[in-house]
Amino acid sequence: MQLVYLDNASTSHPKSPVVVDAMADYLFSIGASPGRGGYGQARKSHELVDQVRHRTADLLGVARANNVAFSANATFALNTLIHGALVPGDHVVTTQAEHNSVLRPLEQRRRAGQSTYEVVRVGPDGRIDLEAFGRALEAGPRLVIVNHASNVTGAVAPVVELADRAHQAGALFLLDVSQTLGHLPVAADEWGVDLVAFTGHKAIGGPSGTGGLFVRDPETVAPLLQGGTGSNSQSLTHPHGMPAKFEAGTVNYLGIAGLGAALAELDQPAEAGPSAADLREECADRLRGLPRVRVVELDDRVDRVPVLSFTVDGFYPAEVAHLLEERVGVLVRSGLHCAPLIHESIGTDPQGTVRVSFGRSTDKTAVDLVCAGIQSL
Repeated sequence: MQLVYLDNASTSHPKSPVVVDAMADYLFSIGASPGRGGYGQARKSHELVDQVRHRTADLLGVARANNVAFSANATFALNTLIHGALVPGDHVVTTQAEHNSVLRPLEQRRRAGQSTYEVVRVGPDGRIDLEAFGRALEAGPRLVIVNHASNVTGAVAPVVELADRAHQAGALFLLDVSQTLGHLPVAADEWGVDLVAFTGHKAIGGPSGTGGLFVRDPETVAPLLQGGTGSNSQSLTHPHGMPAKFEAGTVNYLGIAGLGAALAELDQPAEAGPSAADLREECADRLRGLPRVRVVELDDRVDRVPVLSFTVDGFYPAEVAHLLEERVGVLVRSGLHCAPLIHESIGTDPQGTVRVSFGRSTDKTAVDLVCAGIQSL
């Protein structure tokens, strides 16, 4: 039985051959660390990283490419931005749609007596409660953190309105684009976003271990790590300049080479056939017609990424996922998806949902198999 992968919201698969080739080329033809030497291979490595940094900045919609720093993943970037932007006594506003890479750092700080936070309700239709958001801002937060799109429902947040209201309250606005970058346009400069955390291995199609952050004003965030940067080595003070401020130690240059190839491929026309977004809607429509299936519905006015959650009466989500793999070879995710609070809103706490998430290489066969597998239950 051929397996069909539908867990692209976790990580994209399969990776394009051009990504693999770019990483192999780096390993065999370059191999050196940029900024750690003046020889040719080090210069080539620097040029490669600089090119990828500029491509990433373009995708994020930011003009200052040097204000983009690479990190191991979005989780590391979020931790850097959260801990680096806050000082003892600060308050944070966030939403029920957030991933544990936001919620756990905030909870750790709360338990340590370092800062407080308030979670704004998200409705069962995927929409952030704007009235509750406004009331939460009255507390005068230092930081507002919003997930651009939920990894459970796929619902996209109204970033421009939320960022504007956060700024009116005197807060910095941090946007997590882990689920949208590569699927939807991102325009951080135009939207007035202060801080961005991103990953390279989901919709972009890059390798694991790639991600990073954007900081509009580097003075607003302290680095989480200090160490070697290859610059100003005579000083025992970590550099304040970008991007070195947030790139202590040897960055994953192998992964960045693969990320660059994935970014270049995003510029190529998509193959003929339905898009990931089209497949998501077809799958939702067909599942709605099946007995015992409850699709997590979104308000028609809410934009979405190609993520679809559902439950089946009489089955735990983990059972459904297991049976889909066993009977039709479809690989999906089940459970809370590292985003526990949103399930309180959509009525799927504590077991969670079955989640199917579509990618650039998904075709209509995947939808047929999902529906056939559910019909067989």
